[in-house]
Order: sequence, then structure tokens, then C-alpha cells
Amino acid sequence: MKTFLYLLIGLVCFCQCADNKSKIRNDYELEELEDKCFVLDENTIQTSSSFQYISEKDWFCFINEPDNSITINDFNTGKFIKKIYFDKEGSNGVGTISSFCIKDSLIYLHHHWNRMLYITNLNAHVLQRIPIDLDDFYKQGITLPSILPSESSPIQIVKDKLVLTGFQWHKEGTEETGQNMPSTVLYDLDKQRFELTNGYPELYHKGQWGFNLRMIYYTVNEKDEIVVSYPASDSIFVNDLNGYIISYYAGLKNGNGIKPIARNLDPRDYSQDKELEHYMKNTVYSALLYDRERELYYRLVSLPTEINKSNKENPYNKKLQFIILDKNYQEVGLVDLPEYVYWSARIFISKEGIHIQIPSDNDDIMRFKTFKVKKKK
Repeated sequence: MKTFLYLLIGLVCFCQCADNKSKIRNDYELEELEDKCFVLDENTIQTSSSFQYISEKDWFCFINEPDNSITINDFNTGKFIKKIYFDKEGSNGVGTISSFCIKDSLIYLHHHWNRMLYITNLNAHVLQRIPIDLDDFYKQGITLPSILPSESSPIQIVKDKLVLTGFQWHKEGTEETGQNMPSTVLYDLDKQRFELTNGYPELYHKGQWGFNLRMIYYTVNEKDEIVVSYPASDSIFVNDLNGYIISYYAGLKNGNGIKPIARNLDPRDYSQDKELEHYMKNTVYSALLYDRERELYYRLVSLPTEINKSNKENPYNKKLQFIILDKNYQEVGLVDLPEYVYWSARIFISKEGIHIQIPSDNDDIMRFKTFKVKKKK
């Protein structure tokens, strides 16, 4: 068991940062397109814990919590197509759904509190229940991650492995290393076993970072590698899911690095006010998208912002930029996003471009700002 465990999370990490950091290019610009809007009925709300764009079907799918459904709209027209309703209880119950992935004719659901995976058909009939049993890892001294897939880091299937991301809250007295505090759970659908991967980079091992800087973000490239972004790290990490992780510099050129909220791990050094102030005053990296159409990566970064009267009601609404990298992880552009009130965690990529949700004045519409990255003439 130990040998297998170390193959999974004792990953070899190479760094190719120095050369990339010295090169400065800005070959791209951002074009704002017409807002992407999806029609909602009277029982559907405009906020969702999980959504998915399915290019093969031209579907935009999202969870509607009030009726425990996955709602499906036509991506091109925005019009409603259908709902898939799930029972919360009973022989076909899956609880309250919060994250999902549709793949071919199956739906994969994760229930955080029950520590369960459910596999259903497209009629919401449960075909399989899979307990998330990670006790063997815990017995080996591994601190288990909290699994919390999000809109920008959803459940995906890569190389027949179900990817479940989350975070690790560094507890007082825990000696953190790159091996004993993984942030990602994989479920091998063929071998029917769990794996752990994506330990935090070195800078996380000493200090209090807070919840906002512990969440991880990832995307999947054309090689079926998962590419991970940690909020406090200038680098991104390419995981081939076979035991190797390579890091590439992907930060702001003028960045001076982010320091933790406190070096001391004593919980008394931490408070929500300190965490908010730290988040606002620092550069923070978040969502990472891979654009298969253009073979580009977009890394979302929020810039240092003072808390003032204008943003007090929505203090997490910071100024945003995209760092653009080519398929070889060379930085080739940096673009500013126009100033709107973004729900920046609710972001996805499509054949049209980048979509970031904004609040809609019309309760019957879910609205996304849409941007196209294009090469400068």
C-alpha cells in the first residue's frame, strides 16, 4: 500500500521558471462580445453551484438548487431545453445535488456531506453508489482534503479518472509537505479505486493562508493532463496523472510574491477580517482555462485593491487581468478585463470565448460577459 501511495502523491517536480520570467511578450488583446444569456423559468434562479458546457451537444447545463435539477439550455440560442430532476431521498435518492459532470449517457454526482459519488443515467435513475472511502490513506499519515468542486474547477473525467478538487486547511501542529496534504482526489473508473495527488507547493508549507488562498483551480489540456493553479503561487503545475508534475512560471512579471497572513500557525493569528484584508491587498491567482480552439491558457489574476465605500458591499470584486500562455507555457500576453461586477468564480470557456457571470437585473436571465482573446494586428 505504501509503494502505491507514494507513486500517487510522492510526485517528482521539475521547475522551469527562470527563463520564462525574464521574457515579456504581449501579443494578444481582449475583445468584448455580446453578453451570453440563458433563459430561466419562474422556478429557476440565476446562481448555480455547478455548470457545464457540452460542445458536442451545444448544451449549457447547470444545477438549479430549488428543484434539485440539472437544467439544460441551448448554448447558441439561450433557450430552455429540459430539466433532469433528482430525488433527494428514497431508493433513488442522491441528496441535494451540488456538483456534477455529464459524460456520454451518464451523470456523475458528488455529495460532500455524505461522502458519496453517484452515477445515474440521463433520466436520473441511480446506477451506482460509490462511498468515498479514503481511510487507507489516512492510516498512512495523509491529511485528507475537503472535496469541494466548484464552477471554475468542476468534476471532469480525464483518462478514465474522475477528478474531484478541493482544499486543505493547514491545522496547527501539522507538518505540511508536498506529499502528506494532497488537494485532489481521483477515482479510477476502470480499477474502481481512489488516488490522491496535487500536494501544495513549498511556499504553502509554513504559514497561514486562509480559505481563499487554499482553494485550487485546474483545467485540462489536449494531452489529457490536468494543469493546476494555486492562488498564492506564481507558477502553474502540469500533472500527467502518471506520477510526474512539472511547474512553469505563469505569474505577473512585476509580482513580488505573496506572503502568508501569518507565519505562525497558531489559529489565534488568524481572523476573517485579516483574511479579507490579506486577500484584497495581494495579487491572487484563481481560475485557469485552456482554450482548445486557440491553444492558449488563460490564468485569471485579481490585483491588489483597497477596501473602500465603492466595493464594501462586494469586497471580493477586485480588478482582474488574464495572463495568457501558449501551449508551451510561454507567457504571450496580459489583458485587463473591463470593470464590471463579476462573479469571477463562475467562469467557463467555449468555442466562442471566455464567459464570466455577472449579476442580472432580470430574474429570468442568467447573464455572462463574453470575451474573445485575439492576436494583435
